[in-house]
Amino acid sequence: MMKLAKTCFIAAVAAGAALATMAEEPKLDAESAEIVQRMKAMRLPEMEFAPPKTIDDAVDFFRDASKKYDSAEIPEEKRGFNFILRTGGADVPVIPMLRLRDVSFYDALKFVCSHVGYEFDISYESDLDNGIVTIKPCDTNKSCDAK
Repeated sequence: MMKLAKTCFIAAVAAGAALATMAEEPKLDAESAEIVQRMKAMRLPEMEFAPPKTIDDAVDFFRDASKKYDSAEIPEEKRGFNFILRTGGADVPVIPMLRLRDVSFYDALKFVCSHVGYEFDISYESDLDNGIVTIKPCDTNKSCDAK
């Protein structure tokens, strides 16, 4: 059975590519917390998006980057995360011009999501060694918009 841990974040760019989290992270179960730690340990040397790139393009980028930048201690066939993009039937949003350097995978993911009004959930299923990252539009009852 999947254990879901809600992770809705609001991020803002400070000087350069520094990111500041403006919402507290929710309590996570042990498996999801481990996935978050892996994401935070991964460093992306550079990430850039500009119109007409969409959240769909970003998911492809993050899927590939999660395999490329995951820990060398993890066997190659088990590196990375599984991604699911749920659009709720709406058009996929275009990503505004974003350029980040030397940023954690986790911060880059929440930054991109926040700038298109999306959020992500991290879940773990024991049948799959890797976590599942579900990217979807923010719940309209929450404040997930980029500031």
